Amino acid sequence: MSRKRLFTNSNLCRDCQICALACSLVHEGVSSLEKARIKIIKDMASYTFEILVCNHCEDQSCVDVCPTGAVKKESNGVIVIVSEECVQCQACVDACRYHALFFEKDNNLILKCDLCKDRPEGPLCAALCPVQAIQYIVE
Repeated sequence: MSRKRLFTNSNLCRDCQICALACSLVHEGVSSLEKARIKIIKDMASYTFEILVCNHCEDQSCVDVCPTGAVKKESNGVIVIVSEECVQCQACVDACRYHALFFEKDNNLILKCDLCKDRPEGPLCAALCPVQAIQYIVE
């Protein structure tokens, strides 16, 4: 079974936020940085950026700590959240060493990248990144 993930290179990022706006549009139907499953953290003193997005990692600490089983690893390795089963305890948010799960307070949802699992073409953020700071990898 192949492993799917996003490869990020923060050194290439220019903080255009196209990735985040596309993410929220494809998942929530609105362009909103708050509703995106990817975040760009800025250090304006050094003008550097950090791209926070789920790595769908092997250790799956977010899956292991979920008390209801709402955070699941699918057979293709993609980690998803079944929102109907989630009680918003945020244990998964705290467990993620990559800080790649986010609590969206307007709708009381935990958000994380699902690699645009319903898009046959793959993640929209990678397709639209003008500097290829985000790339879709199938290993």
